[in-house]
Amino acid sequence: MFKSCTKKYTDESDAGVYRFTFYCDICGETFRPGPLRFSGNDPPEKTEEKRIWKLIWKREHAQAFERADFEARHHFFSCPGCGLLSCEKCTVTAQEKDGSVSLLRCAPCNKRILIGKPPFLRYVFEPAPQRMEERNNTPLGLAEVIS
Repeated sequence: MFKSCTKKYTDESDAGVYRFTFYCDICGETFRPGPLRFSGNDPPEKTEEKRIWKLIWKREHAQAFERADFEARHHFFSCPGCGLLSCEKCTVTAQEKDGSVSLLRCAPCNKRILIGKPPFLRYVFEPAPQRMEERNNTPLGLAEVIS
C-alpha cells in the first residue's frame, strides 16, 4: 500500500499499464492521471525470470504511483484550515471587500466560518499606518488563528 495525498485512491494497474484514481476528500469526485506503460514485456514463464520481472514491475509501479500522486496533489486544492484536498466544486473562493485578497478554502471550512465555529482564520488589520517601531515590527494584515 502506498501513502496517497488524498484519503482515498484506487490502483487499477495490470501487467502492462499503471493506472491510479484519486478521490476528492470531500465529495469523492475522481481524478485520473494519465496511465504509464510498463517498460518490460509480458510476464515470462520461467520461475527465475518471473522473479526478476516482478521486481522490476514493483519498482516501476512505485515510481508510477509517486508520479500520479504528484499530479493529484497539483490537481486538488489543499485547504489551509483543515488540510483536506478538495476538487474545484468543493473549493470556495472568497474575496475581501476591496477585491484585493482572494482566499481558498474547502466547503466544510466555509460553513464553519459562516456559522462561527472554529478553526478559521481572521485577518487583523491595524488602524492608521504607524512607524514600524511604534507597531513593534508587526506588519499590517497579520493573520491569526481563532479557536
